[in-house]
Amino acid sequence: MFTDYGVDHSGDTVDTFVLQKGSFKVAHSPGTGPQHFDPKTCLNTVNQHGTYRIFHGTGKYAGIHGHGTYHLSLLFFAARVAGKCSETRPPVAFQLIIRASGPVSLP
Repeated sequence: MFTDYGVDHSGDTVDTFVLQKGSFKVAHSPGTGPQHFDPKTCLNTVNQHGTYRIFHGTGKYAGIHGHGTYHLSLLFFAARVAGKCSETRPPVAFQLIIRASGPVSLP
C-alpha cells in the first residue's frame, strides 16, 4: 500500500504510527496465545494473535482505514541482577515481528 518509516508509539489498545509522510492509529485486540519463560536462560518467547483496525490518518494518510488480523512473535532476554532474571530492568536483547494482513484503503 505504501512505503514509509518512523516510530510506533505503542499503547495498551491503540498504537500511533508517526511516519515521515503523516500518522495513523491502529486499534488492536489484546493478543492471545502461548508465552514461555525459561528462568535458567532468561529467555521469554511470546506468540500471540488478534485483530486490528486502522483509522485517524493525518498528512498523506488522511482518510486511511482498514482492518484485519495480526500475528506477533516476540523473543527477549531479560537482564540479570545478582544472577537472577530481572523483571524490572529493560531486556538486554529483543526481537519483535508483527505480521498483519487485511485490506487497507487510502482515498
